[in-house]
Amino acid sequence: MYSTTAYLYHQKHRILLIDNSGAYFDRRWQPVYAKNLKINRGVDNVLLFEFINQDQKPVNISGSTFTFRVISQNGGALLLAKELVTLNAGTGRAKVTITAEETDAFEAQPANYSLERSSGVLDEPVFVDAYAGARGFVDIVDSVFPAFTASKTLTIPSQAPTGNTYYSSSLWTNGQRLTTFQVDTLSLNGNLSVQGATTTDNEWYEIPFEYLSNSATVSNLVFSGSTAKFGINVEGYHPYIRLQVGINSGNVESIIYR
Repeated sequence: MYSTTAYLYHQKHRILLIDNSGAYFDRRWQPVYAKNLKINRGVDNVLLFEFINQDQKPVNISGSTFTFRVISQNGGALLLAKELVTLNAGTGRAKVTITAEETDAFEAQPANYSLERSSGVLDEPVFVDAYAGARGFVDIVDSVFPAFTASKTLTIPSQAPTGNTYYSSSLWTNGQRLTTFQVDTLSLNGNLSVQGATTTDNEWYEIPFEYLSNSATVSNLVFSGSTAKFGINVEGYHPYIRLQVGINSGNVESIIYR
């Protein structure tokens, strides 16, 4: 029996901050390098920050507001701006939560982040890197979910090759096990089924599929004056797939897949 070890951990970062309490420092400590942040697309990301001074002691952040920004690597686009939530002002601890919905607007990319402190008197940068650097590095990654795949279109000829039976263009599945279709019908009287083949020159065979409206597995769908947009899932390793549509009246407006 094999076992896999998994870890739950917090992204906790120590940040150098000027201490405005009036105390003087005996040391001139600064970070040698800034640890990269990581934002995983599709899930909630909680980033924890601990603000310390050059004595490596916590800075009291009472009365301060911190703004966390994610910036494109070339500095040309602001991807996100959000205020930190104070966890413990006396020990200089705060967090920012980047929600799964907010990560949907990101593309996987190397980017930068910055922190700005507003204390009511000054708006000042927070030093997150060596030598008073006010911009750190953040990797936006697709590690939890795969990258977004854009939908593609299947075409249906305007003339039926056999009676009122139409065949969509065929798609090559490239070895993927699941293919999802979205079909848009307009006043359709007819039926729909799915066919597969090992090559486009071989005989096509029927494939059962999942009708997503009720999660039922069926071999065909029958329509009576249907104007709707619905989805189907086709599972299994079928090198080529196409849709067979019988149209007595009405039309299939579009078929997209991914």
